Amino acid sequence: MGSNQLLLIVAALAILITLQLAINGSLIRSFAGDLDNEATIDATAIGEAMVDEIIVKAFDVKTKNAVIYNLSYLTRSDSLGRDVGDSTTVVNEREPFRSRLGFDDVDDYNKYTRIVTSPRLGDFYVKDTVYYVGGANYDSTTNAQTFYKKIVVNVTHPNLLHPVTVKSTAVYRQFF
Repeated sequence: MGSNQLLLIVAALAILITLQLAINGSLIRSFAGDLDNEATIDATAIGEAMVDEIIVKAFDVKTKNAVIYNLSYLTRSDSLGRDVGDSTTVVNEREPFRSRLGFDDVDDYNKYTRIVTSPRLGDFYVKDTVYYVGGANYDSTTNAQTFYKKIVVNVTHPNLLHPVTVKSTAVYRQFF
């Protein structure tokens, strides 16, 4: 075998290796995109389920058994969170979630965290934030009590390129 043939074989192998690396890189990027898509779908479902759990609770601890017309009777914004009588104080709670029975109003979920395990993707980390918003603009945070509370659920996972955020607004309807 001559040196020309050896050079052709080495060049062919270099081209083959370069092509194989490009194909592998493309497959890895595609697989990472598929994982992100699957994790986004799961995270959105988890976030929506969390909002559904929160939104069915009483608007405020004071509105559970009475109708409130005066905003000053509602929980102050710096006191949003679990009430003294609420049964769960676990951080990063896992199934079964005691918040389902232990929390009785929307703002109990402020700063609440849980870990939801997916059978296929593993652990999703969920963090809730609840705060008062103005009646004219549901995106403007206010320290004053209002009849509107914004619920923000952030869901993170190692396969997500960006955290998933699900938002909703709880409205107190004193006439119903």
